[in-house]
Amino acid sequence: AIIVLINACDLEQLHDIPTSLSEASLNLLKVIRANGSHHLVIRGAVKSNEEGHLCKSNIGVSDLAESIFRLSINSSQLTNSLPLEVVQRGLFGTSDTSFEDFMSNYWEVSPFLLTRKMEDHNVNDMFSPFIQSLNWNGGVPSLLHSILQGLVSCFPIASEEQNILNFLIEVKDRLGCPIIYQQDIRVVKTESQSRKERHYFRDFHSDCLKEPLYLTTEDVLKCEQAYKGGYTLALRGLEFRYQSIAAIADTLALMFGQPSVDFWLQEVDGIFSTRSDVTSLI
Repeated sequence: AIIVLINACDLEQLHDIPTSLSEASLNLLKVIRANGSHHLVIRGAVKSNEEGHLCKSNIGVSDLAESIFRLSINSSQLTNSLPLEVVQRGLFGTSDTSFEDFMSNYWEVSPFLLTRKMEDHNVNDMFSPFIQSLNWNGGVPSLLHSILQGLVSCFPIASEEQNILNFLIEVKDRLGCPIIYQQDIRVVKTESQSRKERHYFRDFHSDCLKEPLYLTTEDVLKCEQAYKGGYTLALRGLEFRYQSIAAIADTLALMFGQPSVDFWLQEVDGIFSTRSDVTSLI
């Protein structure tokens, strides 16, 4: 009943819900969603009906996700930005010269690649909360499984949209669905002497570039095999999925305006290194 009532509210009615009641309901629904997501992923119970809508029996996964979305609009559970010096040190080290050189010679001129080893404590200051939040045993396959299991799709929202509830109309019956290939994740590599991308999942789903492909538990396991086979995995929207990444993104926005930030974890000769590519969108 509470889900039906919340999903029938307009913005003014959502704002009028007492803060204590809204926060308590939001926390409860998040717990239900987390438990349900775990069940769906482990059991592989997500299925698509004839209209292409994701469902699990009659539970209404999208309805639950919509309620969480609506209550989150006025939530006080906001992400705090990391201190400026922590992010600057994590990207450029302790020297002010590196940051000044980047701003003078690269910012808004050309992409700039920063590479550091995970053992560098300056990087760990910034990314360690993210790494610690994962069930990671130190290997890339384990990291991929920790990140990908239970993820839901992040549908794009038009930047000029004034009424956020219009977004819910656009994604009706799809909110809360598993990640979608091409929209949320890509698994590709380029063949030698060729610039053409080879998509790993085309070997299993020939229409994955034309029709939405919702990744199942089995597909997540395939991602681990793809990595071992030399494929690159690109996951969109980490800042929307992890508070620790959102905190970094917020500080980067304060530093650079509104940057596009990509983060890679790469294993070379048994040593993990990070790569950060910061490019202006202004």
